[in-house]
Amino acid sequence: MLSKQEQEVRSAHKIDDTDLVTTAELVDKAQPSKQPKSKIQSLNFQILLVAMINVVLFALYTGFSSLVLMKSADLLNQIEMRRYPLQAHLLIASHSLEFINSELESAVITGDSDLLDATRSGANKFKDNLLKASQVSPTDKDEIDSIDAQFDQYYFTAYQLASEMIGPIDNFSALADRGLYSSELYESLVTRLKVFQKIQNSELSSSISAATDLAARSVVFLLITGLITCVVFLLVAYRLSKSVVGRINEMVSSLRLIAQEGGDMSVRMSLTGNDEMTELAHWFNTFISRLAYVTHKSTEDIKRIAYTDALSGLPNRRRLIDYLKSEIEVCEQSSGQIIVFMMDLDNFKAINDEYGHDAGDDVIKDAAGHLKTIISGCFDDSDSDLVDIPRSRRVVGRLGGDEFMAVLPGPIHKNELVAIANAICSKISEPFYISGVQCSIGVSVGISEYPYDAKDLIGLVGFADMAMYEAKLGGKNNHCFFNQSIADKFNHSNRVLNALKNGIESDEFSIVYQPKFNLSDDSYSGAEALLRWTNAELGSVPPDVFIELAEQSDLILEIDDWVLNAVCAQIAQWQYLCLDTKRIAINVSARQITKSGYADQVNAIAKHHNVDTSLLEIEITETSALGDIDILKENIRQLRAYSINVAMDDFGAGHSSLQLLINCQIDTLKIDKALIDQIEDDHKSLSVVDSLVNLARYLGIQSVAEGVEYEKQRYLLQNVVKCDIAQGYLFAKPMPPHELVSVITGGNKNEERVA
Repeated sequence: MLSKQEQEVRSAHKIDDTDLVTTAELVDKAQPSKQPKSKIQSLNFQILLVAMINVVLFALYTGFSSLVLMKSADLLNQIEMRRYPLQAHLLIASHSLEFINSELESAVITGDSDLLDATRSGANKFKDNLLKASQVSPTDKDEIDSIDAQFDQYYFTAYQLASEMIGPIDNFSALADRGLYSSELYESLVTRLKVFQKIQNSELSSSISAATDLAARSVVFLLITGLITCVVFLLVAYRLSKSVVGRINEMVSSLRLIAQEGGDMSVRMSLTGNDEMTELAHWFNTFISRLAYVTHKSTEDIKRIAYTDALSGLPNRRRLIDYLKSEIEVCEQSSGQIIVFMMDLDNFKAINDEYGHDAGDDVIKDAAGHLKTIISGCFDDSDSDLVDIPRSRRVVGRLGGDEFMAVLPGPIHKNELVAIANAICSKISEPFYISGVQCSIGVSVGISEYPYDAKDLIGLVGFADMAMYEAKLGGKNNHCFFNQSIADKFNHSNRVLNALKNGIESDEFSIVYQPKFNLSDDSYSGAEALLRWTNAELGSVPPDVFIELAEQSDLILEIDDWVLNAVCAQIAQWQYLCLDTKRIAINVSARQITKSGYADQVNAIAKHHNVDTSLLEIEITETSALGDIDILKENIRQLRAYSINVAMDDFGAGHSSLQLLINCQIDTLKIDKALIDQIEDDHKSLSVVDSLVNLARYLGIQSVAEGVEYEKQRYLLQNVVKCDIAQGYLFAKPMPPHELVSVITGGNKNEERVA
């Protein structure tokens, strides 16, 4: 609802839409008839006048306040510097007089001449306080001096009388008369001192009352003065505010109408008055006129930029989502079909890493052209209106990075969808050249359908994304239609990942150890630490399941740290039992071993548990070569400097193992179980294993055969290949720490073998 003021602004100053033709015409309509401003109408003069009035009032107010404060300060100073100290000195003198009289009486009664002499200090204190009283109140000096003289008379008489009464008394009646005279002098002195104190108390009370009355009158007067000042200022300012604030409010109302969704750009301000605000209104109208013209001309261009991916020229994520929303709304009314393609380039990161981001940008542009040609059937500028995409048109766009999405309104037969997916995979996988070098990438395509897979945007996009990742698992350059089994797999993975986050805190992890044996004499040569996880809800989860999920997040780093600490703590216990544990191998993720400072971290944890670092062996896999090779090499160098062995695990299972073997200083070569499984029946596999063992021997490093399960395998490894070490179910299954103790001590060297 529009306010009354806004309605008035709209009705009074609205310009017809037909007038919004050119900038020149709009500016002409906004031009006011200018008149020369008189000085009295100038806002600058009016504001200055208000300021001057305010300054005068403030000066008067400040001057009176200063006088009041000075008078109050004088009264307070008089009370503080004279009245209070005078009262204090008189009070001390009064107490001193009482003390002197009491001491004189005690001296006479006890006959103590020392006590009599002690009254001299009291007399001095009395006179000293009278002197101080006369100093703080010179106007009362005569009265204070008179009291002092009367005290001298009293003290001399009383002191002489007391001195005589302490000794032998010859004439008691004469002394009694003198004592009576001394008492009269004391009473007179006390009375006079009290009268003087009373007078001073009265004057103190009068001063306090005067200060209080002055403060009360001042507060009332200042309040009245301040109120009058405010009223005068408000009256003067009201006149100015009517001409300024009123038109500012009019401008605000106009701007509010313009700023509303679908705002009215034809609203203008009235041009009344002859001051700066009128000129401001004129230029405001001119500005809005120009803005309306520019906005009208550039809105479509702005929308196009907002909806376009700058690199590929395709619709961006925002436009794709908006288009998919609109298509879903149409299908909800007409029971139509929508197909969503989610596409991610395979091996694109390698292009960026090896040839640079400029080459990666070129690949994105080429891929965008191929996808648009295949999806929409054309790639010309006349068909690139990204603002108003026609209904039921096939659209492909870039979500970001190397990820694309396509929306294909149906109906489309599944055979045609398969043909489109195959065409995409085939075209994207064609070789291309970067700096004269032939390269190739692939694409993974995930497909979801409305309404069969999902009836909302989030479901359609999410399920297509799930299908795309499933296609990636199936190999390079593959496509996959969404089905419920994929969703179940993702949901299970999410359940496992959520449970994994609490695995360490809930103490659900444990370590088992698989022994390794020297093939030359079947003696124990160390063990490999293997992580196990048992969850209350999921049960025992295989390592290849939860480790893969953990490696997709930072959880793998936390798990690696936990395993290292747990193994070091266990080795420390075995060291305490004086067991010769040999080296214990620990598997480390590629993210961990390529983290800067990892070697120092391992050394610090070993020292924390007081473990000899020569008892540790770090096992890495070929995926470590995909990280920062320089950091990897430095970590391996530092690990070996700390006397920690480094083993290459699963050697022969992938293409990156040789790169690691060449670039890094490896101590142990572990031959993958996949090769060991075939040496019994395949002489080629046996030859490969024999070559790998000879390679290790040539490089001066140990060779370890993994996954030995049969006696014939052991025989070939021992007598034909002459491998150094083996591990596997033939020798011993992974076992808890307490069972490994008997293996370490040689108690079940042969019993652990499993046929």
